[in-house]
Amino acid sequence: MLESFDKENYQKRQDKNDNVVDKQMLDVLAEQLRVKDQQIAELNKALDQQQQLSLITTQENRQLKEKINELGGYLNSDNREVDKTKEPTQVHEEQVGFWGRLFGKH
Repeated sequence: MLESFDKENYQKRQDKNDNVVDKQMLDVLAEQLRVKDQQIAELNKALDQQQQLSLITTQENRQLKEKINELGGYLNSDNREVDKTKEPTQVHEEQVGFWGRLFGKH
């Protein structure tokens, strides 16, 4: 009889300990879930900010391309004038020989 009483007490204490351990484990897991939820929320916020920044950058690039296209006629005519002024000096440099450049004769 004493032996069965000890077994019952032991079993009750063991069940109580198991319940405490289970409760602690649930608390730890719940905290981990809370932290993960917070991390996911922060990542979603950062992703949203990055998408907004990307959209703004795309819009700015589009506006700059439109501005370049508007100014394209002016830029092309200016570039042609610059190219025309560069050509004669390049031709002149090609006409001066090695010894002429070496002794500074033009």
